[in-house]
Amino acid sequence: MADVAKGRSAVYSVPSGRFLFDWQALAVLGEIRAFPIYYELCELWTAIALSRRPPPDLLGRAWNSWVRTRDATGFGLSQKMWPRYTGVVAISTSLERLARASGANVLRVPILCDASRSTGTPRTQGPGTPVPLRLGYSGWLSRSKDGLDTLMGALGRVREAGVAFELHLWGPVADTERDALLHDLPDKVGIADAVLYHGLVPRETLVERLRGCDLLVLPRPSNPQTENGFSTKLAEYLGTGTPVLATRVSDNADYLADGRNALLVAPGDEAALVEKICGFAGMPQSKRKRLGDAGLALARKHFHFEIWGRPLAEFLFPGENGSCVGSAA
Repeated sequence: MADVAKGRSAVYSVPSGRFLFDWQALAVLGEIRAFPIYYELCELWTAIALSRRPPPDLLGRAWNSWVRTRDATGFGLSQKMWPRYTGVVAISTSLERLARASGANVLRVPILCDASRSTGTPRTQGPGTPVPLRLGYSGWLSRSKDGLDTLMGALGRVREAGVAFELHLWGPVADTERDALLHDLPDKVGIADAVLYHGLVPRETLVERLRGCDLLVLPRPSNPQTENGFSTKLAEYLGTGTPVLATRVSDNADYLADGRNALLVAPGDEAALVEKICGFAGMPQSKRKRLGDAGLALARKHFHFEIWGRPLAEFLFPGENGSCVGSAA
């Protein structure tokens, strides 16, 4: 990337949700100081602002309504400025189309990970040893964003089918979601003893913990946030070499093929989740390894960060004749 930049500077910005701040940054850095200024588009922020779950109390709901309206308005106004940036870096095809429709210069860079260090070796168990299926999830624990409520409902039925499992969770959880996700819902579906919450751990530790699972789960529902964003944890999951179960949202189905490099189900389909998890529990170790290896190969081909260095550098620092990469697959 350094050989492309050749000592030149550019500003790479992310949305703040505060229209005046974004406008001032664009005006001062981009138009007065004449820096090339680029905008990272990794979420449809207006959808996120409008999807916040309100608290149960009246005062909290009133405050939540105000915050949702304020943030959605701020992100909406910031969206109007996309064409004024030197370029927009979009994470998904949906956001790429949206930015292009606004008249912006766009490069699509998908979800990225470091897929160079994993061997793809799955967890093994001794012959005749009854080991519960280890399911893993990492990220911001949420019902609306990643469908953990649907997953837990499915796991209640998996237990009824006689499959032993553990659901390991890593990541932060909002106070408004903590009791529901870690206590109430597991109790309701009869899996409280199988849900293990580990909180936040160092990144290197997390990678090893994910590689120690049998199956990593990402059961995202379909909504404006999930259809426009593209979950970076999918790339991180695939980069561990552990088999992945995901839903057909956003660009997932453009890369994942059910039964070849991942397990794929329709969003919100609890019965399909049950079928896939039970089927995976009975899957031979050799087939599990092939599934994980294929997912890792996919991550190395499409999502490994090093392969995107030059396309991004050429977009941020176009050649002397002004040419640059305007799109990428």
